[in-house]
Amino acid sequence: MDKNTISSKLKNFIEAECEISIMSADEALDIDSFNMMLIITFVDSDLGVHLDMDKLDFDAFTSLNTLTDLVVGETAVAAA
Repeated sequence: MDKNTISSKLKNFIEAECEISIMSADEALDIDSFNMMLIITFVDSDLGVHLDMDKLDFDAFTSLNTLTDLVVGETAVAAA
């Protein structure tokens, strides 16, 4: 799965399930802990990428771009 696809799927999920509008991929997102867990679960179940809670950088949840980079990075680690 490429970066654009991951970003699009994350954006659609966050807007629909977390009810957060994303106008720009760089804009700051106000994601609370409940929505963070929803996103982590979505990434695992729908994108097939496991985010290790012990190593997870929660600062990656600050924008769509940083979140996408986190998922892409974990995808690369899993493939190695």
